[in-house]
Amino acid sequence: MLVRRELELADPAEAKAINEQLISMPHQDVRSTAGLAELRAISHAPPGGADLAVVGLAGAGLEIDTNGTRLRLRTFAGDGPARAVLVHIHGGGFCIGKPEEDDRWNAMLARECQVAVISPEYRLAPEFPHPSGARDCIAAASWAARDGAQFFGSERLVIAGGSAGGHLAAGTLLALRDQGLIGRVAAASILFGVLDASMTPSQLSATDDTLVLTRGWLDAFYDLEFPGVSLDERRNPRLSPLYADLRELPPALFTVGTLDPLLDDSLFMAERWHAAGNDAYLDVYPGAVHGFCNIYPASGAIAWRRMARWISARLDDADRGGEARGGAARM
Repeated sequence: MLVRRELELADPAEAKAINEQLISMPHQDVRSTAGLAELRAISHAPPGGADLAVVGLAGAGLEIDTNGTRLRLRTFAGDGPARAVLVHIHGGGFCIGKPEEDDRWNAMLARECQVAVISPEYRLAPEFPHPSGARDCIAAASWAARDGAQFFGSERLVIAGGSAGGHLAAGTLLALRDQGLIGRVAAASILFGVLDASMTPSQLSATDDTLVLTRGWLDAFYDLEFPGVSLDERRNPRLSPLYADLRELPPALFTVGTLDPLLDDSLFMAERWHAAGNDAYLDVYPGAVHGFCNIYPASGAIAWRRMARWISARLDDADRGGEARGGAARM
């Protein structure tokens, strides 16, 4: 089943005004030490605070052993056993970002979906290029599959991520399948994901005038995450999930805006996801830029809550043993 929806923004006037402001958005030279440090110092968190307590060590989350190092997990959980453990992987071009920037939405997902949310503080390029971050995210999901019931009352998983986090989420799903754990995953949600590191047509069409995610940033982020790897070599399925064998994967929701240079990544992946025999849901927002869920206050909140309702519906399906799979879509 492939369900595609073209959705109006909640407040088109708000989006238009913000898009006009984004024209003058600075784009630091992330290839330079100073430029990357400046960008990392900027908080990209949406307005508003979290309203669920963080559980774990000193309010900072849990730490697990992985790859010979300690991996911090920013963690949200409500009262009582969770319906699932949602592994949410933050974005940031593989080079910036931290789990705290998604606190507001992770708290909302924990509350509205009745899940525990863990967000790994994976290693960033260029200090730790691929596959360091990917290994951290896989380790976090594997830990949740192994120990989720002990900590949160459920061994069921949901995998989610946005932008570069969408790339890492897709890679994590493929790794869980190869580990024989994909049956634990009830759903996946990928927001404006980086799914073809060799660049889809919409990426190749980006310029330095493209809002938010310019061609210059795209090229720089890829060079920092995959140093010395050519454009053609990045078609390797390990680097570009779009080219992977996608069989036996869970229902997935892809969310993207039409002004996003990663538009084709979601369009193409949804089609391939479906062609491989999986359920795919595609929400397209005309006039929305890359990362709009965290940029447009009104429309972003609506999109996040659509995602929450979709995840809840997939958990309902899983509770019933999956008999709703292939039936009418419910949001």
